[in-house]
Amino acid sequence: MAAIVYNEFQGIIFGLELDVCGQTIIRLNPGSYAIPDTMENNIHVYMICEDKKVADQVATYEMSSEELANYHLQQNTKLKKGEKKFDKIGDNSETTDDDDNPKSVDDFYNNAQDENDLLETDYVLLPEPVNLMQVTMISIQDHAEIQNHIVVCGIHPSIYYFLLPLRASYLKELQYVVILSPEPPTNEMWDCMSRFPKIIYIKVKIASNVSY
Repeated sequence: MAAIVYNEFQGIIFGLELDVCGQTIIRLNPGSYAIPDTMENNIHVYMICEDKKVADQVATYEMSSEELANYHLQQNTKLKKGEKKFDKIGDNSETTDDDDNPKSVDDFYNNAQDENDLLETDYVLLPEPVNLMQVTMISIQDHAEIQNHIVVCGIHPSIYYFLLPLRASYLKELQYVVILSPEPPTNEMWDCMSRFPKIIYIKVKIASNVSY
């Protein structure tokens, strides 16, 4: 999908928004993610383009199964000839594997955890997962190593996919990411995040009585 939008409309798709069991899931830089049923999950695409006219053209663009197959074949032929490199466009058949169509948020994160095995070459991962307690700190005020860091206020169900592009292997430097939240990530969330280096969690209190 990203390759088609780029080649046909010079637009750049950088994220997906899905409704999974009543919760919004956002995937940045989703790569080869297989999109579940679009009618059921109410999927929105985020893209960069020249103007709204282009966005409207993309929103109404359709390809038949035959056209998609021919497009896929043409791009593979170009790739083999070395003329251009494209990401593989996913299969658009009506039958889907249950593992690719999450029925719950827990299933969604379980799918993400399985993807870690496929991320070794594209992302920087720790050899082994770390325990959340190992990265939990009271403060970083006097921590000389943690400088120019990224601060995340709160925890969103899609935090894994926010962190993923920040751990891409092509980055020259990995910045610390400091998560400030009254509650820690859930076990499912941390299972996905536990191999990311330079993640810090700090528990913060929310003032119950605030005067202005």
